[in-house]
Amino acid sequence: MTSLLDQTALADLAERLVGAAKRAGADAADAIAVRGISLSVEVRDGAVEESQRSEGDDLGLRVLVGRKQAVVSTNDLDGSGFDALAERAVAMARAAPDDRFVFLTGPKKGQVVRAEDLTLGGPQVQAFPMAPDGTVRSDTRLNLVILARFDPAVLTDETRARAADGVVAYSAICTHQGCPVNMWSKEQNAFVCSCHASIFDPRNAAEVIGGPAPRPLAALGLKLKDGVVTVASTFSGHVGATPS
Repeated sequence: MTSLLDQTALADLAERLVGAAKRAGADAADAIAVRGISLSVEVRDGAVEESQRSEGDDLGLRVLVGRKQAVVSTNDLDGSGFDALAERAVAMARAAPDDRFVFLTGPKKGQVVRAEDLTLGGPQVQAFPMAPDGTVRSDTRLNLVILARFDPAVLTDETRARAADGVVAYSAICTHQGCPVNMWSKEQNAFVCSCHASIFDPRNAAEVIGGPAPRPLAALGLKLKDGVVTVASTFSGHVGATPS
């Protein structure tokens, strides 16, 4: 059997990824490994002028935490990033609909975040999700979220669709190297990573407007329940640093 058709290595990678998900706290997990092979041939005047062949492997992981789930994928198959990928997936699943938020720091530390607690126009506050049963999801820093409130009129359509009366929520973990996004630029009305100075626009889906971050912060959909900021939908993408 040729190496391209041998599924042993891919099956082993899938099993390792499922194991990483279980260690990260998933109640259940499944993985899919896909190997793609393509061949293109260019013919001119009845003769083959050029041919190209490409191969690639991809892994997908689905994790379940209770009745909540999240799906992530990677083409980094050396296995060194499996634990981090699984941890991100579990964090995405845990921040689930009907979670509320509690303040991480400040005079209201540990209290539930209400929309009126957030200063209009920023800065952001850091918070952890709290399950309906009162469990604060602080077991991993990847669950840390930043919340801010704006006039809905200044939000882009995409951002307004996820917001609740102008309140927005994003992962507090920078997509560059996983540092905390814990500073505020008053001049740019934007979030700032204190480590490498990546800057994110909270009014426009946390788009990167400065620094080395390769992609926006993952966003949460929100709703208000009696004025309390509540999760309406899970993270829009990968939480934390972008895999190399």
